[in-house]
Amino acid sequence: MIGSTTTTNTADDHPKTNKNVNMKPSSLDDEGGSVGCVLSKYIQAMIIDKMVHTRDVQYDIKGVDHCHGFQYLTSQQVSHLMFNKRPKESTSRRRSVGSSSSSPPFNTLGNIALVSKWWMQVTKQIASSSVHIVGPMKESSFSAKDSSSSSSSSSSSSSSSGGGSVEYLYWNIMVGQLQRRRQRRQRPPNFKEFDYSRLPLLLPHLKTIDIVGENINMQASQAIIQVINAFPHIQVNLKLNITDQTGFEWPDNSCIKGLKPNTVVSHIDSDYLYNTKYFHQMLDDLQPNHVNLRFDEGNHDGGVVHFNHPDLFQHLTTTQHINIAYDFVELSHLKEYVGDDDSFNIQSLKVGIITCPIEKEQPVHDVAGQYNRGISSWADRYHGCSFCCRGDIRTSDVLEDWNELCSNLGTNSTMKKLWLEGPHGEHPMFNKSNKERKEKEKRRRAEQRKRGSKSGGEPEEEEEEVIVSLERLSSRFVPIWETNKSIKLLGLSKLPKIISPQFFNSLCHNQHITTLILTDGTLVKEYIPSFSQLLITNHTIKALDISQNYLEHSAELDKAFKQNQSIKVLNISENEFTSDIFDSFLESDTIEYLIIDETLAKTHHQHRYFNQSKSLIKRFCVGAIDKKPLRFYFKPSLLLED
Repeated sequence: MIGSTTTTNTADDHPKTNKNVNMKPSSLDDEGGSVGCVLSKYIQAMIIDKMVHTRDVQYDIKGVDHCHGFQYLTSQQVSHLMFNKRPKESTSRRRSVGSSSSSPPFNTLGNIALVSKWWMQVTKQIASSSVHIVGPMKESSFSAKDSSSSSSSSSSSSSSSGGGSVEYLYWNIMVGQLQRRRQRRQRPPNFKEFDYSRLPLLLPHLKTIDIVGENINMQASQAIIQVINAFPHIQVNLKLNITDQTGFEWPDNSCIKGLKPNTVVSHIDSDYLYNTKYFHQMLDDLQPNHVNLRFDEGNHDGGVVHFNHPDLFQHLTTTQHINIAYDFVELSHLKEYVGDDDSFNIQSLKVGIITCPIEKEQPVHDVAGQYNRGISSWADRYHGCSFCCRGDIRTSDVLEDWNELCSNLGTNSTMKKLWLEGPHGEHPMFNKSNKERKEKEKRRRAEQRKRGSKSGGEPEEEEEEVIVSLERLSSRFVPIWETNKSIKLLGLSKLPKIISPQFFNSLCHNQHITTLILTDGTLVKEYIPSFSQLLITNHTIKALDISQNYLEHSAELDKAFKQNQSIKVLNISENEFTSDIFDSFLESDTIEYLIIDETLAKTHHQHRYFNQSKSLIKRFCVGAIDKKPLRFYFKPSLLLED
């Protein structure tokens, strides 16, 4: 089978020291064509290679959905843009473990090969240097016929088995799909028939291995280990997805020889709670770099499927990038995971936290003690938080745990990316539906006051504005950003209570954070003055996400964007800004990539900013349908800056 490759092809008649010099002008067709191109064969080969492998382009391609000229992005694509400050590009020459792209289409290779005999020769060479296998391996997978070995330039390096020219192997286990054959009474996949010890003989020049598996059984797991051990000098890129815990198996006492694989693990089945043996054993053996977990469905219903993470984290001591979606880790445990004592090596962390038990001065231990004696309810312990009560979430966190967590973050020297979020679904105070409810209540009160004045009665007092920030939480959160020098990306979602105007004042002088994410009701009206000052003062922040805050027009914010000269990537989707904000963008004219929502695109797509801006490279719109079970996940291509 034919797959993509990482091989670079060079013309035999040009010295390597003069790769880019046209030593001998030639047209695209050496057989007498009349094309007036004088590119060297080396440059032609580079162009062909680029055309073959630039097949996963995410932007500017035919068929991409647009909204009034704004290209739709998925949640993961938005994250890539914020993390890397540029859109996701086409597949690189050395594909990452997260890539699951198929082979170059035959019509693409055919069209390129038809340009000339020389182009056909190069195309064959590119195709022959890779093997793409789906399902169990077979001896025929590496035959000369299946690997399309070329008989000209690559024949000297080909072995008798036909795989001598192969430098790239892509193996898609596909157990998750193949096991469904059992339901149709077909033969299940057999991974024991192939002798994996022969692989070094079949592929003597192999340089890169990508393996992708889903719900792998015992046979497939053992086969993966044998392939890894067959090439101890190659760091295998391994991506494993677990969507059905009952179908996943991993052997005991397995041994990984040579280089540890570069592993990405994503587990999204809540049955993990009932059978952790195989998963924990796999974590111990593979020591994955990236781990993504999602045990709750994430339906924003307020409920949280919560697990005992200490049992899991003892198997993640070497994992660098951890994403726990729609769940939280108790503060009493999280403070240990981010401590600077070398117990963990976390560089990127996206996780939920719950602060309800420590938001008021009432001693939590007293409430818990009263509950144990049958005097109080858990609603009292969480200060009336309906989300905590609905999920029957019970934690023993106290204010001291929060203080220690903040202190440890302040001294942490390994963390580069930190994203904290409240797992309660949409924030009960600041989401759009609640805003509409408040507007309705405001109109009702106005009508009552009007009727009261006519009847001579006492007008009803207006409801006081709720102060969001909680000093007992924010006062400990602020100092982190005065001492921490390693965190470059800070994300806060659904957490308005842990920040304050002082938080933005501290960020004014922070010279380390380059990406700031304040979403889902974290940035509220109360913070706009200090946030605006941050935009004017700070010159380090290059990417800013303030989406889903439902902010209204603010002259102060417009003025701040006029003066800001550092932000290159900006996401303002799900806010209720007017055309004034686009006037501000045009005056500063430094934004290169802008993300808005469908409403803003529909209303303002003809604004002069989009035609007159000299800095704007691309404009995007959120709203693309994301079929992936995880809307966000850590993988190598997301963490390019690392």
